[in-house]
Amino acid sequence: MGAWGVIMFYNAVAILLNGITQRNLEITLKLLLPLFLYFYCRSFVRSRRDLLGILTTFLYATTFPILVLIYERMFGPIQDVYVSRGYGRYSGLYADIMNYAIYSIGAFFIASFFSLQLRVKKFTVATVRFLAYFGIVILAAISIHHTSTWFVLVAILLLFAINTTTKGQGALFVVFVVAIGVSYVTIGSGIQQQFSSMISNEVAVLQGEVEVERAFHGRMTRWQRHVEHWSEFPVVGWLFGISPFAIRTEGGMLMGSHNDYLRITFSTGLVGLSLYLLAYVIIFFSAIRRPNSERFLIHGATAMVALWSVSTVVTLYAPLMYLIFPILCYAQLPRRLY
Repeated sequence: MGAWGVIMFYNAVAILLNGITQRNLEITLKLLLPLFLYFYCRSFVRSRRDLLGILTTFLYATTFPILVLIYERMFGPIQDVYVSRGYGRYSGLYADIMNYAIYSIGAFFIASFFSLQLRVKKFTVATVRFLAYFGIVILAAISIHHTSTWFVLVAILLLFAINTTTKGQGALFVVFVVAIGVSYVTIGSGIQQQFSSMISNEVAVLQGEVEVERAFHGRMTRWQRHVEHWSEFPVVGWLFGISPFAIRTEGGMLMGSHNDYLRITFSTGLVGLSLYLLAYVIIFFSAIRRPNSERFLIHGATAMVALWSVSTVVTLYAPLMYLIFPILCYAQLPRRLY
């Protein structure tokens, strides 16, 4: 991450050199925020105990948004519900449904990790906690109607299933299978109908019934426009970021592309994107020989970033980075420290 951070810092500063305005200062600070969070975590997370403290704190912090979500489903939405493809999308007190996604997925993810860590052999408080957060994350996924969040949830469930097949996790695996089975019987048809609605446009695009520009809920049009504009910059801009060559700040490309892979390409170039992805690949494969609970934690964190990055700018969501960066920093500690 260090080399990528240098390139990002260079481009962020270059934005201010193009003109010190309130808008440029805002973009610069947002671009630098992930770097500050990451390097702060590198200095703070020095042991497993540090990581467990952060995960526990994050889990407690999800209590309020989860209670707000439950309140909305029981008594009605707090603010106007945006209807997408026939389904309402609850957002609670937040301006973006991704906040519900981050807190609900994060809570279930941490609860699953703690269950694996404790090596549950019978029905205990840890099992009850796992089932409770499983129900909450399903409720949240149904409530926000967000395609990439469903893919993230499926990835975490698959990773959890894989890691419960190890020795000593038989009881937890049974609980997991029962939870999936009960969910399928009770609300499976509704989930299937909602998921079919969410991907119907992409299926139509693949079948040639709808123009490619309509793919990804219409985001493809924006991506094509941004890539076309990016191609007009000098080769050095392609390689190391467009900020030094932008006569005016390309705020939409650097902040609102709705795809973190493209945003990182525009802000740090192809070299920066390669370094960024390489860091995640190294972290992912370095976790293979770890205990199953830590392997689940690290693989799950990288999966969240990889999948959400397709349709959102995840590194600009500070609440998610509060969860992801400590895990990544812990994964990079020397073996003697964890």
